Amino acid sequence: MTKIKLNGAKVQHTAQLQDDTKQLLTQQAQDHDFLNDSPSVQKAIDSLLSAELPQASNSHAIAPSAKAVRQVATPRRIYASSISNTLTHAGQFIAAATSYGPGYNTNIPIYEVSSLQQIRDTAYGLVTAVDTAETTYNYAVAFRMQEFADLSALSALVTSEMTMNGTTKETINQVRFLTRKLRGQRKVAKDPNDPFANYNSASQMNYDNRAANFERLIMMAAADSNYDPVVGELKVSSLQTKLDALNTANNDVIVAKANLDAARMARNTHFNAPDTGLVAVFINAKNVVLTNFGRTSEEYKRVSGLAFKRIQA
Repeated sequence: MTKIKLNGAKVQHTAQLQDDTKQLLTQQAQDHDFLNDSPSVQKAIDSLLSAELPQASNSHAIAPSAKAVRQVATPRRIYASSISNTLTHAGQFIAAATSYGPGYNTNIPIYEVSSLQQIRDTAYGLVTAVDTAETTYNYAVAFRMQEFADLSALSALVTSEMTMNGTTKETINQVRFLTRKLRGQRKVAKDPNDPFANYNSASQMNYDNRAANFERLIMMAAADSNYDPVVGELKVSSLQTKLDALNTANNDVIVAKANLDAARMARNTHFNAPDTGLVAVFINAKNVVLTNFGRTSEEYKRVSGLAFKRIQA
């Protein structure tokens, strides 16, 4: 809340956007909505800008300018076209050029209708490949989370089993240390009255560290001659099987992420290449229509408004 001097009087002014404003706008800049400024999105933005802001206790509430709202709500540009829009415009251009018959004439092979169709079809395949790779990656991430979900509880059971079986105090202390690592806990809690104290980091909760600490726990259990649990899932062989499953799930995410990155790179290259990319080719193909029919012709007006935008990496 700020105080603004208006006509000699200080008034309180609240100018805070609704919490979901950023979410609504930034959702448009995801993988398949780069450069998105379609009519539906613009309508949503305009409605947010024109919405009544919360009123201050004083009747002289002052609304920020549209420019200020946009700067607060969108830390990045609202992109002008999406991948799907670019592909749709490519199809519309191909249909128009085909309808022109011999009038659409070029001696550069890459701008011929057959080449344009091939470029567009390839783009569709690459976009589909990204969708598939992203689905695989999301599934791998979800499966890994599920595999690691019970790790803290399982390590606690192993610790309890070793404690009951008469394991040495030194070993128990080391096992409890590993269990705290798996939980991301400290042996001694931070002092809230001393926020500047120098603490060693207790957070080893990334998946590589958690798997490594669980492996150390298994090694200690296997080395303890007193460790002989009745419960099958606590036996060393079962713990090793669990560790293998954790490593496999973690590796599947790494591989899926690499494949997703490669798919995105191939798609972006196909769209963005300076001379042979879809965007550059179709922009130049519009110039072919301009040359064939003239700037004021209906044929050129039909395609001049079609937008072809690069993918923002």
